[in-house]
Amino acid sequence: MNVWTMVNRCVAVGGAFMLALAPLVGRAENPIIKGIYTADPSAHVFDGKMYLYPSHDRDDSKTWDMTDWHVYSSTDLVSWTDHGVILDVKDIPFGKKRAFAPDCGFKNGKYYFYFPVATGADDLPLTDRIGVAISDSPVGPFKCHPTPIISGRPMGFDPCIFIDDDGTSYIVSGFKTCFITKLKDNMVEAAEAPQRIKGAENFFEGVWMHKYNGKYYLSYSGRKKICYAIGDSPYGPFQYKGEIINNGQMKNMSTTTHHSIVQYKGKWYMFYHNRHLATVNKAPLSEYKRSVCLDELFYNPDGTIVTLVPTAESVKPVK
Repeated sequence: MNVWTMVNRCVAVGGAFMLALAPLVGRAENPIIKGIYTADPSAHVFDGKMYLYPSHDRDDSKTWDMTDWHVYSSTDLVSWTDHGVILDVKDIPFGKKRAFAPDCGFKNGKYYFYFPVATGADDLPLTDRIGVAISDSPVGPFKCHPTPIISGRPMGFDPCIFIDDDGTSYIVSGFKTCFITKLKDNMVEAAEAPQRIKGAENFFEGVWMHKYNGKYYLSYSGRKKICYAIGDSPYGPFQYKGEIINNGQMKNMSTTTHHSIVQYKGKWYMFYHNRHLATVNKAPLSEYKRSVCLDELFYNPDGTIVTLVPTAESVKPVK
């Protein structure tokens, strides 16, 4: 058990200890999730509350061997509630391992949790299926749809769900090549074959799509950095604009990068992960024990993104 797991459990059961901690909580303090190791954060605002859907690095992880997913929620971006496991690979009929980076979307009065898994046919550190689980609540329980939406490599990797202003829904995904797939209105079937996105320069994995001032922003891992490009269509072509984060310049950053960008109560935020908590805990194989962080994101007047310098303090509470 890591030290923050013990602290979180003490807070949960000891009112006096919680009161003692209260004056210290002025900012979120990175990493923002300390009870377990988390990575690949996908953040969304549902009904005025921020929800976070990360992958889960176990305390005994020896490689990328995640097996389940949690969900967190917050109204102030400082205090986070862990709603527990919402899906496990053992509950997926077409997946055997690798509970990698997920995402979640809302449409038709339902919540759709998209996840990548591997069939278990080989030992390559990749996933080859993207499935979906459905719930009436953003915190579950989620029930797995019996068949995957996308099958095959490299498309079946790291899904991002993007719902455009007109209600059209897409899955953006891929490893080394970026793809976009339009979904049918039922959100559980593809309306087309995956299409290659043009202009995703330096693309490696961990894709995210959002919209700002009418423009489409495609951001993604370029190995030890997070890059981005801007376009007029979700299909591209996108124009490469540079880096948002360069991990090589940061202490305790992970060799993997994965993030999400979301607006909340008038400000923009970026979620990402590092391995600071594992370093503090002196955890063996810390590379496979990551933790989610959060910082505010800013835009230049021309729409380009101001390079983000990860902080230890994170963000102030949102009222």
